[in-house]
Amino acid sequence: MKHFVSTLLICLTLSSFSNAQESKGQIEVVGISLVKEIPEDVSISIPLTIVDSTYLNCSKRLNKLLSELQSDLKSKGLSEDFVHTNTYRIAENYEYIQGQRVKKGYKGTVNVSIRKKYEPELIDKFLQSANSFQFQYTIAFKLSEEQKNKMSDEAIVRAVEDAKSKVAVLAKASGVKINSIEKISYGKSQFRPGPLAPAAEAIKSFDSSSANSLKLSPEETSVSQSVLIVWEIVD
Repeated sequence: MKHFVSTLLICLTLSSFSNAQESKGQIEVVGISLVKEIPEDVSISIPLTIVDSTYLNCSKRLNKLLSELQSDLKSKGLSEDFVHTNTYRIAENYEYIQGQRVKKGYKGTVNVSIRKKYEPELIDKFLQSANSFQFQYTIAFKLSEEQKNKMSDEAIVRAVEDAKSKVAVLAKASGVKINSIEKISYGKSQFRPGPLAPAAEAIKSFDSSSANSLKLSPEETSVSQSVLIVWEIVD
């Protein structure tokens, strides 16, 4: 029995030594990809501002302007589901005159935002309102959540394919053979080679307060992904 156990231990030791000899190290490759699409959503921000000498008048005028704008947008097919208000605020308004901080009444602000699927007709109707009310606005074209998820998944698949393509070239150029994948890391913090960009979304926007050229249609937007894959080098 002791002889059998000793023989088994020797065989296991030799097997482990043999396997260790087969491994010649590792190849680490970072796969990178970029997926582009036209954004489906449009986001419009409208900062409304009223300045008045009294708090009551400031509040009344701000509420009236907000109500009129909401009614106008609703008449153009933009229901409450797509039009939202936030940062409603009335505060004392000060100006600096000859170095002195002087109270000049009250300033009321409220931000109206619109988020909807992009349609040329929507932009046209909104511009009619903007022209009528003479307010400033910002238009941004953004990827929908569905788009971001789909593009992110596709970018990961492409990043893995990119890593496989790179390791094949590296193995052939260096005259080594690779075995199975030992490790896959996803996410910037896990990468040892250096800083790499995680999934990123670019936003194309237009601010009416600084208009030289009016770009009111979405442009191609990208999502990028990176993966680190480690292969074993063998004889």
